[in-house]
Amino acid sequence: MGGDSNPRCLSAHTLSRRAQSTTLSPIRSNLPLPPHFNYVGDSILGYHAHLGAGVILSNVKLDHGEIAVITPDGEIATGLSKFGAIVGDKTEIGCNAVINPGSVIGRDCMIYPGVNFRGVLPHGSMVKLRQELQLLERRER
Repeated sequence: MGGDSNPRCLSAHTLSRRAQSTTLSPIRSNLPLPPHFNYVGDSILGYHAHLGAGVILSNVKLDHGEIAVITPDGEIATGLSKFGAIVGDKTEIGCNAVINPGSVIGRDCMIYPGVNFRGVLPHGSMVKLRQELQLLERRER
């Protein structure tokens, strides 16, 4: 049976087509909800994984080369030129975060807004962006 014929069941083909969309709207009953404007390229999202508004799961390297998963023990070649991320169950990714190609994020992780992440994030980890803001007095023009 094709998953496309049952509104409660999505096939892998349907999911891959929807994952390529540059704007993904939430799918919940028939209520109109505003889209989050995310990009989810060639990625796997776990159960109850949540992407805040503007999250990007990038799937292609700038040089279009092979994507490797970068681990503490070295690189794991994927043999793929398109591979986004694997995001574990119940992981939260904050608004405007960018997850680079080949990233693997464990379950129950939290990535704060604005983070640019690449690599492997172990189960139950948290990533925060620390930056220093400089407040200046505005000059007259």
